[in-house]
Amino acid sequence: PHTYSYHRPTSKMSTPEAAAAADPAIAELTDQIAKLGVSIAEAKQAKKPKEEWDPLLKEMLALKVEYKAKTGQEYGPNKEEKKPKGNDSQEASDKNKEKRAKKAAEKAAKEEKKRKQREERERIQREKLEKLKSAANEDWSHVFGDAPM
Repeated sequence: PHTYSYHRPTSKMSTPEAAAAADPAIAELTDQIAKLGVSIAEAKQAKKPKEEWDPLLKEMLALKVEYKAKTGQEYGPNKEEKKPKGNDSQEASDKNKEKRAKKAAEKAAKEEKKRKQREERERIQREKLEKLKSAANEDWSHVFGDAPM
């Protein structure tokens, strides 16, 4: 899935108010784009079917093209203003490594517990079998008599 930018543009002018002061039509365009972006985001968050919000997306993209034609700039944050991936992604990677290590340790402990339980069941089964074998080898004549008929 693609992610679309719904942010107000940052141009050579420092604020959207400055852009609006320069050209009210541009201010109207940015407001329309922003409102459509919010509507699309809300529809997606509400898990509405694509058929419902797709026309809004097409309208927003058309407005972005119109914005670029009027200003000569893309709508949205400048490329160099985007947050660079750096230590944050490394921290996230480290946290994920810790989570994976913790899960692996939990899984190993669970497997060890299962192994011990299995060994205990097998030991009990062997003891029962030994009792049965020894009972079969005992002399039962005092209970049943001397010889079978």
